[in-house]
Amino acid sequence: MHKQETKAYFVISGSAKFVVVDGEKNSSTFTLSPHNPMVLLVPPKNYHGWISLQEDTVLLGLSDRTLEQSLEDDYRIDPMSFGNEVWSVVPR
Repeated sequence: MHKQETKAYFVISGSAKFVVVDGEKNSSTFTLSPHNPMVLLVPPKNYHGWISLQEDTVLLGLSDRTLEQSLEDDYRIDPMSFGNEVWSVVPR
C-alpha cells in the first residue's frame, strides 16, 4: 500500500489476476490480459497485489512517483491477511 503513490498496470502478454483492497478491507479482483485490454489504476491507500495466470505473462507497471519516493511510501502486510480465497484461481 502507498499513502501517496498512484500505480497503473497493463498486461502486455499472458494474463494476471489483481486484487485491490481498500481501507475498509473491501476487495475487488480484476483479470487483465491483451484479449480484454485495460489499464488498472490503483489509487493511494489501497493494498494491491497480483498473480500470473500464464507463464508468459509480461506486465507493465507505472507510477506517478520516483522509485525513491515509492520505496519511502511502501507499507506492506501479509497478503494472506485478507484471506486465501481472494488469491484462489478457479479453472473455467
